Amino acid sequence: MGNYSLDNPAAGTVWITGAGSGIGAALARRFAQEGFPVALSARTEAPIAALAAEINAAGGQARAFALDVLDRAAVFDTVRRITDWQGGIAVLCNNAGLNNPHRHWDHIDFAEWDAVIATNLSGAINVIAATLPVMRAGGGGVMIHTASLAGRHHMPAAGVPYGASKHALVDLSASLNAAEGRNGIRSTALCPGEVATPLLLKRPGFDPGLMQWMIQPEDVAELALTVARMNPAVAIHEIVFAPLQRDSKRKESPMSHPVKGVDHLFLLTADLDGSADRWRRLGFTLSPRGTHSPEKGTANYTIIFEHDYFELLGVIADTQANQHQRDMIARDGDGLRAIACRIDDAHAARRLLAALGIGAEPVAEFSRPLPLPDGGTGTAAFAVTHFARQDTPAGFMFMCQHKTPDMVWRPELQTHANTARGLAGIVAVSDDPEQAAGRYARLFAAGQVTPADGGWLVATGADSAPILCLAPAAAAARWSAAALAATPASAFAAMRVAVRDLSAARAAVAAGGIATHDLPGGFWVAPADTSGVILEFVAS
Repeated sequence: MGNYSLDNPAAGTVWITGAGSGIGAALARRFAQEGFPVALSARTEAPIAALAAEINAAGGQARAFALDVLDRAAVFDTVRRITDWQGGIAVLCNNAGLNNPHRHWDHIDFAEWDAVIATNLSGAINVIAATLPVMRAGGGGVMIHTASLAGRHHMPAAGVPYGASKHALVDLSASLNAAEGRNGIRSTALCPGEVATPLLLKRPGFDPGLMQWMIQPEDVAELALTVARMNPAVAIHEIVFAPLQRDSKRKESPMSHPVKGVDHLFLLTADLDGSADRWRRLGFTLSPRGTHSPEKGTANYTIIFEHDYFELLGVIADTQANQHQRDMIARDGDGLRAIACRIDDAHAARRLLAALGIGAEPVAEFSRPLPLPDGGTGTAAFAVTHFARQDTPAGFMFMCQHKTPDMVWRPELQTHANTARGLAGIVAVSDDPEQAAGRYARLFAAGQVTPADGGWLVATGADSAPILCLAPAAAAARWSAAALAATPASAFAAMRVAVRDLSAARAAVAAGGIATHDLPGGFWVAPADTSGVILEFVAS
């Protein structure tokens, strides 16, 4: 056996596959905190590039290597690039994995099942095979494979292809100890039960309110670090662990996740009054213009529906507080920038989210005069807290507590010539729409992910607009490449509005001199006529 040891960061690089979110991201942060250089791989580059930047900014060493583990040649090339960067690979965290919604014998989707088995098994083999020569040459190393409790015991909820592939991964790990121990290479299969990751939110019927009682990704990362630092003469073949059963405590807190749905959206524009005119021509009734505090230097118009609303937001005076908004407009132009989420109490929401491992910024409370349609003035008061930027794949997400809801949901503002009655959806475009959907779902109590409309649909709650995540090609096919290109890449691409009468809606838009384009079940309007967002009208 080699005399390889991982006593200090000089031992070499930690390579983590599936590092874009969940367990992989937690592994990266934990090893980096201990001073180890971390090489991050995932199919989509943006999340791992952002994570590498975060680690480097904190004084660590990280580099992103975008990779599909099923591309064998690319896997071997990635290993070469990692060794060129930092030398040998001390630890492999073989973490890339996949599951599918149609996971039982009564609903076989062969394409989905093939993808799960290929990623979880063939992808793992590719990564192992590429890493072995480097570890042999370096005198040893540690391979830590993210398997599952479903890889040790049949778990119906995990599904057939997932469980089968994880059983195989456990055996792969055992075979490495048998064959490679003489080369100082140790292998461990981590077999956790439910872990609070975006993947768990895709499980049909899973209650997102139970996320805080699950194993946390940071728990898995801590265990992996312990395994890596174990006496090199000891091989830990597998570790099986699961959430503690706490049914009585769960019953005491049935609504532990505080976010109930989508409250409103806002579009940021360089020309507030010009944008307001465009939306009036689309057949919407707009509130009188409201002016925020002198410190904020912004103003808005609102379009009110029964359960939610839409806001046009513009900068009317340059201030330090709106510098980031002015920078966004200068860089990307007008666009649908934010989803405000529905909560009861901002301070309580922040505390509850922290217990779920979801970061939120300090609560800001403010009020402003609200001009009323009858010429009078009221006061609207709010408390808001923003989700951490890294938790939102596109756009901004924050939570909004309405202290004076009667000042916002004015009945005289809820009648529209186009018969609009509410928000019907938001569309986000991502290179990895499935992963993006999982990350959005984590932010809602009712967050569930299902395949739909050529992408992945996130349910957000009762009487709440869902979020549809599409790949760029699917989005361009839905509308047009030109329309998609006219929306900011860092914002949401489209919003959907439900109308009572589709013919009346089309007539109202046509009366405003605005062109429409057909869509199954509705029609859409180009970003040039909406100030930077694709607007779909669909029958309610």
